[in-house]
Amino acid sequence: MITTENIKQYFNLLSESDINEAINSSVDYIGCYINGYGYVYAIPMDYTDSDEDLLSMGGFKCDKDDFLRLFVESESVNPFLLKLI
Repeated sequence: MITTENIKQYFNLLSESDINEAINSSVDYIGCYINGYGYVYAIPMDYTDSDEDLLSMGGFKCDKDDFLRLFVESESVNPFLLKLI
């Protein structure tokens, strides 16, 4: 589950390919979650995409601007996200 306590770690662990796929997609939202094995993901989502599975895994969906705002507020040092700021 992504919480205010671990969101910095979540952003630190995101891969360059996940970031690029989510940010450069034609849809407006990003689904953020950590799977049962501890891998972190950022996936492109449309506003019409169901987020029920995402929420059941402790994730969240936000628009791209909020995603970047949360990254800045988390004080993460992910170099792939820092390039986007």
